[in-house]
Amino acid sequence: MTDQLPESGFPSGIGTPATTVLVLLLLHAGLCAVLLGGRESGTVPAAIAESQAQLVRGAGAAVGAAASQGIADLRAATAVPAATPEDLVARLLQNGKWRGAAVLDAGSRALVASRGEPVAVQSLPRSVTGTTVTPVVGADGALRVVVAQALPGARLLVAARGSRLPDAALGGDLRETLLLTASTGQVIDSRGAPLDPDVGRLVELASAAAAAGEKGNLTGSTVAGRQPTVVYTPVSSAQVDGVLGLAVVSVVRAPVTDSGPGGNGVIPAVALAAVALSGFLVVRRVLVGPVRRLRADALAIAGGRLMTTRIRRSRTREVDRIAAAFEHCRAELGGGTPERPGSRRRRGPATWFAIGLTSAAVLGWSATVLVTAGSRDVVVPDAVVSSAGNQTTAATDALRRSLNDGLADLTSFAALTGGDVRSGLDELIAGQSRYRSVYVADRSGGAGSVVGRPPLRTAEPLPAEPGLLLRQGTAPVPVLFAHAPLPDGQALVGEFDLDHIARLLGRAPGSVRLVDDDLRTIAATDGFVAFAELGAELRDSATDAGKDGPVARTQEGTDGQAVVVAAPLRGGASGQLGWTVVAEQPVVDLALPGNEQRRDAMVAALVAALLAVLLFGWQYLLLLRPLRRVAEAADEIVAGRYSSVTYPQHQDQIGTIASCLEICRQALTDGVRRLGGARRPSGAATDATELIAAVPSAPRTRPRPSPAPRGR
Repeated sequence: MTDQLPESGFPSGIGTPATTVLVLLLLHAGLCAVLLGGRESGTVPAAIAESQAQLVRGAGAAVGAAASQGIADLRAATAVPAATPEDLVARLLQNGKWRGAAVLDAGSRALVASRGEPVAVQSLPRSVTGTTVTPVVGADGALRVVVAQALPGARLLVAARGSRLPDAALGGDLRETLLLTASTGQVIDSRGAPLDPDVGRLVELASAAAAAGEKGNLTGSTVAGRQPTVVYTPVSSAQVDGVLGLAVVSVVRAPVTDSGPGGNGVIPAVALAAVALSGFLVVRRVLVGPVRRLRADALAIAGGRLMTTRIRRSRTREVDRIAAAFEHCRAELGGGTPERPGSRRRRGPATWFAIGLTSAAVLGWSATVLVTAGSRDVVVPDAVVSSAGNQTTAATDALRRSLNDGLADLTSFAALTGGDVRSGLDELIAGQSRYRSVYVADRSGGAGSVVGRPPLRTAEPLPAEPGLLLRQGTAPVPVLFAHAPLPDGQALVGEFDLDHIARLLGRAPGSVRLVDDDLRTIAATDGFVAFAELGAELRDSATDAGKDGPVARTQEGTDGQAVVVAAPLRGGASGQLGWTVVAEQPVVDLALPGNEQRRDAMVAALVAALLAVLLFGWQYLLLLRPLRRVAEAADEIVAGRYSSVTYPQHQDQIGTIASCLEICRQALTDGVRRLGGARRPSGAATDATELIAAVPSAPRTRPRPSPAPRGR
């Protein structure tokens, strides 16, 4: 019978699911010991290095924007013809951003006209065909951006403007320093704490790498629980190919913290291993062992050994029902007295209960890990909060400078030729990403000579003094614009692009919003509703910042604990608006050891839950349901109903039991000689099908008795 009823190998088999899941759970327990155990060696939190990388990128973009601004200013100045070279440099210096300007002969570099601070013309390349930018360190050690623009008639317009790092509240517990350096490591500008001598070599290496176009970070040796970390990035300009040969370098001495408490991963790993072994033993006792014993008895009965086989009953409900059917068949075919149905049925556990209990134990382990290791409060170091404050302050300063420079550009451009500025509007907006449109407004406020996108501002008379204004406009977005009066009663208006403002705000961490003095949203880095009120969780921080300056703290945010930073715009025309930048970064998004452990705990719990689902699903679909169907067929035989055929679903141990039960059912209807083999069609599966001719039935005078069934 064993040869006639073959059984498939892996993944079939009554014990395969339990053994496979046991191995997977034990391997997962070892993984949990590593994931949840932490490391003994201390490191600087990755959140500090990430925040410093964002800080230097923002500062580098601000310095590079100064170079781009210089190119745009020179192109706009040369777009309007000047009567003489002296008139050109005089008009250019009306913009207070330029320290000096000169017109040179392109070939001999002889001075034609100059005004203001002497320009380092020796730093210019020998050939200037368009516009070039060259960073130069002035006599006072400050950075000068020298911009040269080719003019008609083989002449050059050269101008120098100062550039510096954006303001930021650096220093404090981190002993943070922000540097603007040349490729040799020379410090051109600095913010924050004085530079320690022991990090000088790191700054030189970082400056050389950044000047070559690279970015990254370097770390030094840990001293007194603090490790120096140097983060660097090159300074580049959108108007210039390549880099400018400058670098922005951040130096911090962050406290070293353990990446996670050691030893905690052993307890959940041992608990998972215990749950896996206990569940495996329960499944072996309730399902695997009883089914294997029933299979052996079923093969013996189906093979014809009726008198020498004793059916072993089981405490498992489905297995015992099938065993009762084989006992009934043995008594009927062996000449004994069948038991009354249900007389010896045992009230044991069902097979699904054992599988469900094991799966529930694994799911309980997952829930316990989430509650204990996955829901602990994450401690945010003060250094991380301080670093987030520095980033937000730098982003606020970049926004302030962009708005003030936009107003200064319009004011200077409006004074170029006594009001005839229409011919130079294209050059003004071409080099400025801050504007969405620039146009001339008449006395009633109507727009004319529009360059760029259609205006959003509603027509209304403008004040006589230049300034920044905010209006709701006709579109569902705020309209922020700068205006400068023209001599004929008209005004030059430039509407700021909200996408440009959002990019500047994006230099701060997390979700960033710009709010007015009534705490209504003007711009944001994510989706927002125009003039929507700031959330109640953030209003106190914004109010405190407006009174006392930048605020950085950990508090309850929109979606749980968050690092909230608020910094007001102060200085210039934008500072008179009373606006505030509010940044909110959820604590769960920070690269902190506690968050890493929480994520590891969630991964461990999720994998264990998937294994529990795999255990229950595999057992239920491939073992429990077929076993239940065989048990239902067995109940029919015990009840004396032998008409239903029992089909095996799979070629495994349960399929063998189903085939043996079908043989016994056939023996009950056809005779005891049916025992001992499985009926199979003759021939091979590859044989061709032949059509047998019909044989006509001959008339018979009397009915003949049916022949007795013949055995094999």
